[in-house]
Amino acid sequence: MSNQTPLNPDALEVAAKALYDHFKNQAANDGDSWPELEERDEVGHGIARDDAEVAVSAYLDVAQLVVNSVEERDQLPVGTIARSAYWLVAVKSANGWLVAGYSKEFRILDLPFTVLDRPEVDE
Repeated sequence: MSNQTPLNPDALEVAAKALYDHFKNQAANDGDSWPELEERDEVGHGIARDDAEVAVSAYLDVAQLVVNSVEERDQLPVGTIARSAYWLVAVKSANGWLVAGYSKEFRILDLPFTVLDRPEVDE
């Protein structure tokens, strides 16, 4: 989980509840008994939260490319949207990077940074 985006706790709780409910419904559909005690539900929800955090973290590690080298940065297409380690959001232009909140164009974007979106490019 290196270079990982911090997880939103509220979103993580929603994911954990969905995962917990999924397992609970799956157990009911399989005819298995599911603990009805509130104490056990709290333990189960804690486990689901941990599972959800692992799953979401693994997804983000793959889905959000972290650029660590000049070569990787230079290969990104115009229109790529990125977030720097300082949480600056920028769009790659033909001549550099347009950073939100700044009127000038920057020649480079400091490494490392996370690619949030990139345009479809014909190969």
